Amino acid sequence: RPTAIFPGGALQLTFKPTAVKADFTLALSKNINLPLPTDLRLLSPLYQFDIRDTSALDIEIPISIQMQYTDSGRESKSIYFFDKSNASWVKLPSYNNVEEKTVTAPIHLTYAPLAIFGDARSADGIASWYAFKNCLCAASREYPRGTHLRVTRLKSGTSVIVTVNDYGPEEWTGRIIDLDKRAFQALGSLGSGLIYVNVRQEK
Repeated sequence: RPTAIFPGGALQLTFKPTAVKADFTLALSKNINLPLPTDLRLLSPLYQFDIRDTSALDIEIPISIQMQYTDSGRESKSIYFFDKSNASWVKLPSYNNVEEKTVTAPIHLTYAPLAIFGDARSADGIASWYAFKNCLCAASREYPRGTHLRVTRLKSGTSVIVTVNDYGPEEWTGRIIDLDKRAFQALGSLGSGLIYVNVRQEK
């Protein structure tokens, strides 16, 4: 697949061969000057890509963007693009690979400023399971008992809503939540043991 990589590998754009209709020029730039959102934390430099020959691509087929980060915080991480028509940052459907510290997202644009932002209103991390009450329940050290949480598997986007009914896991385990067996099975097989998830409080 045709790929463009920013020096250092912090930004990578991959094009499906079926999307490329002719040769084109791609300009990449870094540290552009744009306003930042007040409710999110910037976790990468600001990048910009610009495909000058827009007719050379079938933009119905998305470009795959991959960006790197170094932050070790648990806040959820996504790629956003800056919409100049509204002067606002727009979140792309993103996959955070926690182990590799990369975020991947599709985009249907030939020009866009890009950045990774962290959202403290939810967390990305490791979930495990335990056999307790066979319910849609979970153990959390961040939320009190009775709190409803939406737990989404990062790899698939599948989610389940659980109720906190226990305290745990301990911080030294590196996990952010433990799911009751029934809740874990809604996201993956028990044989997986550990999965990467996003945890967000349901209102």
